[in-house]
Order: sequence, then structure tokens, then C-alpha cells
Amino acid sequence: MINNGKWFSDIKDLKTPGFVETVDDITHPITQIGKVPLSMQDGQRKYSNDVLYVPNIIKRLVSVGQMVKQGLHVTFNPMDALWRT
Repeated sequence: MINNGKWFSDIKDLKTPGFVETVDDITHPITQIGKVPLSMQDGQRKYSNDVLYVPNIIKRLVSVGQMVKQGLHVTFNPMDALWRT
């Protein structure tokens, strides 16, 4: 889930909008879905598909399971930032 619509490519409105509830019991509307580019360590660019656009959410949330299902290999390394703004 991302709150920055500028990061999306191929963004589409949801036929049936949904909601995300955060730990503070606030409900945030999911308005669109699309692809977001990811920069790989080797310089390649890949895309994460079916990323939810949640304009009012403060933090970006990543589903490692969803990324693995899309064929991405996920490595956690304290020296690399997954998201760069």
C-alpha cells in the first residue's frame, strides 16, 4: 500500500473500493490499484503489481508474500532502502 499516486504506472480505479484498517483503528479507503517500479541492486527496474493506492495512509506497507508470488526475490539488508522518496 502506498500513499503517493505519482509512483504508480498503469493505475486503475477499483470497481468496488475497499478499506484498510490500521492498528490505531482508523479506516482508510483504497481508491485505486496499479504497478509501482522497483529499482534492483543490479540497476534493473522491475514492477510490483496490484499495489493498492491508499491516499490517506501515512506509512507505506509492503507484503513480502505478495512480492514473492510475483517472482521477486526479497532480501533484507540494513544497508539498502526498499523505498526511496
